[in-house]
Amino acid sequence: MYYQNMNGFSSKLRELLFAIDACRSQYDIFLFTETWLYEGIYADEFFDTSLFSVFRHDRIDVNKSRGGGVLIAAKRILGAVAVEIDVVVADKLQIDQLCVRVDATGCGFLIFLSYIPPKSSLFIYEKHLSNIDRVTSMPEYINYKICVIGDFNCGDIIWSSTNNHNFVPFSLPTDVDVLLIDSLFSNNLIQINNVANSLGRYLDLVFISEDLQSSVMENTPLLSNYVHHKSIDICFKNYNFDNFSKFNNNKSIFKFNSHNLSLMNNCFKNINWLNEFLDKNISEKFRCFKSLFNSVLNDCVPKHRSKVSSHPIWYNKRILNLKNAKNNAFKKYKQNPSNDSYAVFSRLRKEFVFLSKFLYSNYIHSVESNLKQSPTSFWKFINAKRNSTGFPATMCFESNNTSDPKMIVDYFGQFFESIYNSSTSATINYQYIKSLPSVFDCSSIFFDLNEVVDALVKIKPKKTADILGFFPIVFRHCASSLSVPLLHIFNESISNGIFLDEWKVSIIDPIFKSGSKNLVSNYRPITKLSVVPKLLDSLVQDKFKYVIKHQVSKYQHGFWKGRSTNSNLIEFTNFCINTLDNRKQVHKNLKLMGSMDRSYNGFHHIYLDGNNM
Repeated sequence: MYYQNMNGFSSKLRELLFAIDACRSQYDIFLFTETWLYEGIYADEFFDTSLFSVFRHDRIDVNKSRGGGVLIAAKRILGAVAVEIDVVVADKLQIDQLCVRVDATGCGFLIFLSYIPPKSSLFIYEKHLSNIDRVTSMPEYINYKICVIGDFNCGDIIWSSTNNHNFVPFSLPTDVDVLLIDSLFSNNLIQINNVANSLGRYLDLVFISEDLQSSVMENTPLLSNYVHHKSIDICFKNYNFDNFSKFNNNKSIFKFNSHNLSLMNNCFKNINWLNEFLDKNISEKFRCFKSLFNSVLNDCVPKHRSKVSSHPIWYNKRILNLKNAKNNAFKKYKQNPSNDSYAVFSRLRKEFVFLSKFLYSNYIHSVESNLKQSPTSFWKFINAKRNSTGFPATMCFESNNTSDPKMIVDYFGQFFESIYNSSTSATINYQYIKSLPSVFDCSSIFFDLNEVVDALVKIKPKKTADILGFFPIVFRHCASSLSVPLLHIFNESISNGIFLDEWKVSIIDPIFKSGSKNLVSNYRPITKLSVVPKLLDSLVQDKFKYVIKHQVSKYQHGFWKGRSTNSNLIEFTNFCINTLDNRKQVHKNLKLMGSMDRSYNGFHHIYLDGNNM
């Protein structure tokens, strides 16, 4: 673990990002006090949140430019979960404290991080200590090991070393000192920090369970030196985490190329689909199609083990070699601590940070200068940043906070379900709806082979499988052969009015909109369908548009090809300009253009019988 009182880094986010990137392979957990962060600063501005779960308690008073805030960042493979504690002292007054749980082999691990400002009252100390007592006394945490770390600002305590490499207080000058030591030592904790600050005082203290084997040493700070605090390295020996053994960064994927795709196309052409579909209903036909698809895929396309890279997009071979050299130097320093080994490690780390900043600056300059010629590079960078964002470690829904991944999924499910109304309290005149003239008879839809082929070649050639196990790249490159079975299945689906249950299965991704990322209500759902129902949807949509395009108002700008909010604003702006040029008033003809927050998602579902739209 790496610990440091940061003395504020809200204005040094970029510098901290590179510093963490230089040493993230050496530490599993980072602990920071005095972050000085506030809600408007996102964790992904200084941490790769696809690799780390970041837990924060920011200072409450944003009018103050200095002080407060604690942060714990644990590698996601640890499966760290926040433990709820009471931080409220009074209105607009909270203590800076976090508690995180990590499950490990044989027992768990509780980490408490505290920051107590100088000259704090006895009550503030009691609040921190009561949270520690309450959590550690819970039945589910009885067998957990404990680590309490932070800036307690008890610099007047004089510590004396023991034969067991831990420290006991030689003198306790104040009531606060007595309270702190009595409370923590009564929980069978020992103090192990032997790194004093530049003034010879111990403001940062580390208390751990007495049966834990550990070591503490001074380390190079991520940011500039701070006279009152030193950065420290805390290592727990012979302590194995369950999730490490379960984590595998390698995965088996299909290795598509032009040769095996052509081979698949020939195999699909040699299948007698009409014979395979004989005497089968539509559900059985689709299962048959899926089975044959997977059989040809496994026979024609080899698999290979692919390691998912966690390196930034601007890394090159030189910096990767330098990173390996730096990590090896760090291991040697750990095995044999000396001034020489540390000097080598320190030099390599400085070179790594310098080169990382240089490559990043060059990459940004290249993307900006080639934006017009190569917009793909720009969007590749943007998407890489978006994909690395992840979700905050702790999410809130209806005043409930959790960092348990299963609970977070349930919260999103509850929220997304709530914005869709399966029924309505309003009275619907179904007889009136049935009496309306039919705009289009769905049973009259019939697709031909060319329409299916045209739709298949428009599919984006993604190499990843969808929720049903189909690969879009195969559908596109094998359009001529796969169009035959798909045409048969689609026409039978429309003529019989059957949409298979398998086609309704989808993946829902929460997409952040605005506001706090910790609030579930600030996300909207995006549904990802399989390639087969999406293909059928596009075919039916083309048929509908051809028939009803004359029924659609010219003022309809949403959900129509070639029109959007941009075209709407262009027409509105043109209307305003012409009206003003003719010396007329705009407000008399201006219609209300308001926000329809979640209005589209919140429509009432009604069912129309028969094949009429």
